[in-house]
Amino acid sequence: MIDTSIKACLTWNGKNSRDLGIYISQVPNLSRPQRKMRVVDVDGRNGSLVFPQKAWQNVTRSYAIFTGEQTWDAERYYDALVEWLSADGYQRLEDDFEPDVYRLAYFAGSVDIVNFFGESGTATLNFNCKPQKFLKSGEKAVSFSSGGGVLRNPTGFEAKPLIVVRGSGSGTVTIGGVSVSISSIGTSVTLDCENQDAYNGSTNRNNTITASTFPVLKPGNNAIALTGGATSVTITPRFWRL
Repeated sequence: MIDTSIKACLTWNGKNSRDLGIYISQVPNLSRPQRKMRVVDVDGRNGSLVFPQKAWQNVTRSYAIFTGEQTWDAERYYDALVEWLSADGYQRLEDDFEPDVYRLAYFAGSVDIVNFFGESGTATLNFNCKPQKFLKSGEKAVSFSSGGGVLRNPTGFEAKPLIVVRGSGSGTVTIGGVSVSISSIGTSVTLDCENQDAYNGSTNRNNTITASTFPVLKPGNNAIALTGGATSVTITPRFWRL
């Protein structure tokens, strides 16, 4: 029996399922990603040695869907659904059940629609998601001037922000105790802490920075400081949780 009362939707690859006349018929299960770890068994020793990582496996997000229109053309819906799901690589995935977060997901499964005598159809869509649930609030860029300030991470996980440093000459930005020295800021230098890359537009700027590591935003308060020719910094936090 299809529960048509929910009428919730999901958005993937820039399109809302409502635009296709497709809705979610039940609340998705909550699945916690599995932590990545290396397990070693040693001869003659009880138990196993466990080497956990600060990383998690991908997780599957499953949606039971149904067609919401009274008149239903099975072939038309199937063609539209397959076209929608045929995007390559990771795409942004959102749904009405967790409106404050989004995931990065790809679809690589098959699509099997159950046809109810040409009147309606159901299917299950399984998206392979990165383990993070990214907070939409973490997409908002926060700016600091030469006076610095504090940026609070509301989650229990280290975030890898996108940082844009502006100024002239040489300068240093310090975030959460990690300093990045820039020998020539020019107009600006962008630090992508997720990809560990420095650039300005299409120009590689990794040869202008010196740092022991790229900064992260630790749980709680993170002090922001600017020195030298660095006059302002804009930080897109990229907060996330599991």
